[in-house]
Amino acid sequence: EDYSRQLATLLEQINYLKSRVRGQQELMSLSIDGYRNLIIQMDLSLTVVSVALCTSTAIAGLFGMNLISGFENSTSAFYIVAAGSAVSSMFVCAVCFHYVSGKRWKREATKRQGQLADLKDALSDVCAFDEILKSISRGEEFNKETFTERLNKCRLDSPVSSEAADCIFELLDTTKDGVLRNQDFTEIQSLILARKESPNDDVAVKVPLTHSD
Repeated sequence: EDYSRQLATLLEQINYLKSRVRGQQELMSLSIDGYRNLIIQMDLSLTVVSVALCTSTAIAGLFGMNLISGFENSTSAFYIVAAGSAVSSMFVCAVCFHYVSGKRWKREATKRQGQLADLKDALSDVCAFDEILKSISRGEEFNKETFTERLNKCRLDSPVSSEAADCIFELLDTTKDGVLRNQDFTEIQSLILARKESPNDDVAVKVPLTHSD
């Protein structure tokens, strides 16, 4: 039994070290993604500036052709064309940057952050989910409306938003039939067991317990 306990403790330490290694790998991946995003942003900025300069280049090419345009003897045509080229280039550059970093993207990001905050607040009350899971294990079924109503009724804090409740419902509804029942959690349990039995996951070794005389 002592050897079995020591081996179990060793396996737990191995799994803990593996989880720490995975955490460090994820941090390194996030750091690399950050540098990659900076490079992509710089490349995008250079592309936008190149497109803006192409407008001026096209205007210069049109007036650089050896054709009679009527502006050959004009003393102000050069300044007008140069100013028009600069204004058109700045306009194209401003439009492109506004499209890339416009208010629409910021609104989407703010909306996503609000949804994540609502979801975090909804998942903070474990007692409410425990009550719902007990009801489902007893054979009770929930649709989206009854799930949201029961969740808000069981919560000790402020009620959750309908968007957060719908998101949680979609995560729990593994059968995708619009109803939470015991079968959905059977599917979740089977997924957890399949993950544990996978050889690529944490070390899981069955140690036979021997009884000493």
